[in-house]
Amino acid sequence: MTGERRAPETVGVVGGGRMGAGIAHAFLLAGSRVRLVERDDTSADAARMRIGDSIRRSGERDRGLDVEEVGARLTVGVEIDPLADCELVIEAVPEDRALKETALSSVDLDRRPRRVARASFTVPRPALLQPGAVLDAGRDRPGLRDR
Repeated sequence: MTGERRAPETVGVVGGGRMGAGIAHAFLLAGSRVRLVERDDTSADAARMRIGDSIRRSGERDRGLDVEEVGARLTVGVEIDPLADCELVIEAVPEDRALKETALSSVDLDRRPRRVARASFTVPRPALLQPGAVLDAGRDRPGLRDR
């Protein structure tokens, strides 16, 4: 191995607001498949549109970007089960501790994913994707659980 970093093949994002959409967009541009989960159909539709708009704007800046191919790697829904086989799951729900704990506890950490991250940004920065904390099996302490 040359030490080269690669984006995870499949990334799950819990929450599709501005931050979650920015995270999803960044991973899509990096070549990952993204599965985004929202709390209801209305929120899922809004997240899909938000990310689609970002992809289109990226295509306007980079004419070589295959906007259709990038968009085809995005799945948005309300069921948490599709996140079970993601390499990485990122929680990006509003800054409410109970909501964050509920979101993380709904991901089946024993089946997979290999990594779960809790995002704590103030401003979404797709180009500088830096989760605030990586959780060990959903516990509230920093660490990384690799399977």
